[in-house]
Amino acid sequence: MRRADKSTVWLVSLFVALIPIGLYLLIDSIIPPLGSDWWRFWDETTATSTEMGEVRTVSLSGRVVLGPICPVERIPPDPLCAPRPYETTVELRRSGESSVVTTTRTGRDGSFRFNVSADLYEMHVHDKEPFPSCPTVVIEVKGAMAPVEILCDTGIR
Repeated sequence: MRRADKSTVWLVSLFVALIPIGLYLLIDSIIPPLGSDWWRFWDETTATSTEMGEVRTVSLSGRVVLGPICPVERIPPDPLCAPRPYETTVELRRSGESSVVTTTRTGRDGSFRFNVSADLYEMHVHDKEPFPSCPTVVIEVKGAMAPVEILCDTGIR
């Protein structure tokens, strides 16, 4: 029987050592990490057929909150001073247009949801004069979307 030389043994050992690393990288690229929202794309994106082909509607969700609540922000943050949900109306318009695409009322927790096609939109929150003052949010909707949080200024300083 012939004895293997050192270079062959070294090469086989290296190959055997790299197999688990290769398998880990392969599995890691196929299976998303625990706690990820990879499944939300399938849950929140639906396709509807039209005469021209297929149009995707995407679920655009988020929350409207009021803040600051307390006149002085402290470190560590006081839980009683955390932004609070705002029950209001949110309008969605195509960017640069004045006509409203859709409107929804936020829930008690400030949450809202729109089902829209991919495009560039402006979200307008109905606010009171002068406060709370809510910014207009411009958002490009495409594919699965992360929730949007709109912070309305209470004017408390």
